[in-house]
Amino acid sequence: MCTQCKKELSLDSFSKSKGSKDGLYPWCKECVKENNRIYRLEHKVEIQKYREKNKEKASKEHKIYYIEHKEEIAKYQKQWYIDNPDLVKKSNNHYNPEKYKLYTQKNKKKMANYQKKYRELNIDKLNEYHEDWRSKDGNKSRDKGYNKKWKNGITEEQKEYYKEYGRKYAREHPNKEYRNQWAKDNKDKINGATNRRRAKKRSLTSDFTPEQWEQVKLYFDNKCCYCGEELPLQQEHFVALSKGGGYTVSNMVCACGTCNLSKGDKNFEDWYPKFKHYNKDRETKILKYIENRSK
Repeated sequence: MCTQCKKELSLDSFSKSKGSKDGLYPWCKECVKENNRIYRLEHKVEIQKYREKNKEKASKEHKIYYIEHKEEIAKYQKQWYIDNPDLVKKSNNHYNPEKYKLYTQKNKKKMANYQKKYRELNIDKLNEYHEDWRSKDGNKSRDKGYNKKWKNGITEEQKEYYKEYGRKYAREHPNKEYRNQWAKDNKDKINGATNRRRAKKRSLTSDFTPEQWEQVKLYFDNKCCYCGEELPLQQEHFVALSKGGGYTVSNMVCACGTCNLSKGDKNFEDWYPKFKHYNKDRETKILKYIENRSK
């Protein structure tokens, strides 16, 4: 029985207390809440003064408590949202995007530090969430589209800033094993980025896409277009970059590493007829492909 409201209630209605004989607080939870509410109203000024004097102490205590009871707080918050849908709706209706924008503009450093700390504490959780989100139908292409829009919308100064930030992060967080593994798994991406960069340096067209690269490999049956062997394929310039051949679909074919090195910057008409793996049908197929793509 609650000694305050004199009601007979279940044991779940009482908080635990180590000091009492039965291990429970004599007042029920509802009575405790009501008593605390009345006390806060009666001593509002005193509480505010105490909080102002002990801001640092209170913040440290809150942080320690949050770290020690993180899972319990998360469970309580989830349950509260389920039990109080009307209050949640009210709070959402009061949300004012203009006020939020003004607050973020005034407190940029504060928000940035908070987000940074949150990411550091919840990096695994965020990575799992992003992987699950991208694995759902349509979200992968949606994510790529968002990134393209974002890249097109930023200024040149911002692009340079983000590039420099990426380089700085890579220097401060070296992870050679991950990078080596990524390089092994994404040879086409690295090859494409290298060719794109080389073409831009020479002020040549560089609009060859990964989708077009897949089409090239399908056209040549995933074999080297010069020797016909099923070997790891590389992106090969039909007309070399040094001779004005751009990084475009009309100038890219698939070749194995040996044939790519053998051709180098030579003209196809001079090099291929003398090549040891020369084949008339393959020559016709290559020239037909280049002719069709050039139209």
